[in-house]
Amino acid sequence: MQVKLRVYADLAEEASKNTGDNYNFNVNPGTTVAQLLDEAGINNRNVRIVMINKSQAELDTAVRDGDEISVFPSMGGF
Repeated sequence: MQVKLRVYADLAEEASKNTGDNYNFNVNPGTTVAQLLDEAGINNRNVRIVMINKSQAELDTAVRDGDEISVFPSMGGF
């Protein structure tokens, strides 16, 4: 299965250390958002909002083939 990960703000710096500019991942069925972030080198504790295909999701949500996962950090007192 292939998914696309979009990261924003400080999370982009964390991910680029391990992924460069490539945010397309081949994952196994049953892979969760948390597992994907771990593979990308992103610390789950730094993630505030998770979206899958523009709908809010949780870190323990399993991703599916073709999903676009967006993650946002906490910002400015949130």
